[in-house]
Amino acid sequence: MRASFDDYSFVAHLCSSYKPDNPNGAFTASVGDRISCLNCVNLDERDGRCKLDLYDRIMDNNEE
Repeated sequence: MRASFDDYSFVAHLCSSYKPDNPNGAFTASVGDRISCLNCVNLDERDGRCKLDLYDRIMDNNEE
């Protein structure tokens, strides 16, 4: 899964399984903290793919 940050953000906003990878469980309101597949608990860090295999389905269902 290689895409632009905008694509990862787009998918994360539409994904009902998105959960931010925040080990402390603390709320962060920093401008740099954006919703993205890259900071989701379902991202497999070893290969950079969604463990739930939702990225392609979401992108395919939302093509313009």
